[in-house]
Amino acid sequence: MNKDKVIRKVFMDCPACGHKHFVEERDRQVSWTIHDQIVYSHERYFHCAFAKEYNDWQTMEMEEESSRNGHDAYRKTNGLLSSKDIYNIRLRYRLSQRELEILLDLERDAIARYEKDIVQSIYVDRMLRCIQRNPLELMTLVSLHRNQFSEIRRKEILDRIAEVIFEEKEKDKTFRNINPHPTFVDIHAIWKRQSCTC
Repeated sequence: MNKDKVIRKVFMDCPACGHKHFVEERDRQVSWTIHDQIVYSHERYFHCAFAKEYNDWQTMEMEEESSRNGHDAYRKTNGLLSSKDIYNIRLRYRLSQRELEILLDLERDAIARYEKDIVQSIYVDRMLRCIQRNPLELMTLVSLHRNQFSEIRRKEILDRIAEVIFEEKEKDKTFRNINPHPTFVDIHAIWKRQSCTC
């Protein structure tokens, strides 16, 4: 049985038949084999009712989305953070992809790939969850990699960590258990104390 679902009709120059007309944008279920495991996800594609062959196609954006959906389905099945989760962690601390790579000791472009369609290792997933749960863990990483950031950028990151701690404390009063100062965290003082021991 055909489970493909029509999402909408789009008027365009159809690359399948060479004419300008309405084509259907559809959704279908697809299977992926990732690390010898079969998972299922959905993808979008265009369909031309007039072309005799090669009447289904995807744009590059659709192909990238399809790949991301498949790899996220694998992540979900195996209890790993999704590509969006990883993006949101980075966004939360206002870090660039390269900065997060430096802090986690990852090779260049690793985060860019994780935010698309490459599945992170269990070790990297644990590190990401660690800084997701506890901003002070990120502060420790900044301390360990302090020579790879300018003084201004270090201060900006540490200021953002302090903001996140305050935001979390406001949302959840139990969060203050990791905060030795109930009203204010002098993140720079903590960082300096930690840096002196390294």
